[in-house]
Amino acid sequence: MKSTYYDYLRSLTKEQLIDLIYKPYKKRGEYPAISKRKVALRLSYHGENYKGVQHYKHLKSVHDCLQNALKVSGIGDGIVFCGRTDAGVSAINMVVSVEVNSRLENPNRSYQIIESDHEEYPYDVALNMLLPDDIRITGWAPVPDNFNARYDCIQRHYKYFFALGSLDLKKMEEAVEKICQMDDFYHLSTHSNPKAIYKRKISEIKIHKVSMQTSLVKMGLTNNAGGNSFSLDDDLYSLDIKAGGFLHNMVRKIFWVVQRCGKGNPFTLKNVEIADSTPLVFVGAKYREDLNFLGNRYSEVQFQREASIAKIRAAVSQLRLDTYKLK
Repeated sequence: MKSTYYDYLRSLTKEQLIDLIYKPYKKRGEYPAISKRKVALRLSYHGENYKGVQHYKHLKSVHDCLQNALKVSGIGDGIVFCGRTDAGVSAINMVVSVEVNSRLENPNRSYQIIESDHEEYPYDVALNMLLPDDIRITGWAPVPDNFNARYDCIQRHYKYFFALGSLDLKKMEEAVEKICQMDDFYHLSTHSNPKAIYKRKISEIKIHKVSMQTSLVKMGLTNNAGGNSFSLDDDLYSLDIKAGGFLHNMVRKIFWVVQRCGKGNPFTLKNVEIADSTPLVFVGAKYREDLNFLGNRYSEVQFQREASIAKIRAAVSQLRLDTYKLK
């Protein structure tokens, strides 16, 4: 039997094998619908393992992982993301609207949490059981039936993290001021959409110092005889950008220009390249009505563990740098 199945697999083309691997699972039907309702999901994911949010045939995307989790659980369908992130870009507060099954006869259809919402299906728990560990639903919020995560969003917020190193912070801030006054971002975007509107207005753009204290003493990794803790983030900054909407690769091109100025080059929009995607994070979406999220604390425990591991690795790297000597 095993040999027969092996021969069958060898007879398939590359495309047929990919379709076989990535085909949706059969619905479990564990969450029957007494009625239907619209909810907003709050999504957090590491982007380095994904092609991006948008669906790509035969490529791993955040959209497809969430879509398959919804289909496997039988909870719902029709997902709409508040924005798109490219391959490698992460998110911590991505909002997704979706129509889901409800076990309530008359579910809440407002933005406010009411008592019956606490009796609803645990949407975050159900989906997280079927999602990869690097994609987490960190809460769900009641919303009206006409809520659309994309079109109702009035502001999106990105952070681009960077190490200052030898960059000139003052010159970077001067470049940021010039970009804030711009209203045409044709030269600061990728022209992938013929219908794109390049007239834009940035609500806010600033450089902030990142505070992320780490004690090496507690980790047992200090090389300081006095036993004092020190910070790993003296060099860590972020470029924060808020706007109603962004063009393709707009944030990454903006940072590339700002970084080039920090290296001592004059401000120019000629020959603009695209900065690396990994340091870029979608951190929030704003709506006219506040979204009120429900959920469990399981993801918080996972995030604390991930943060601790990352800090330890950073501490080890810092220690290697501090003790590196050549004779």
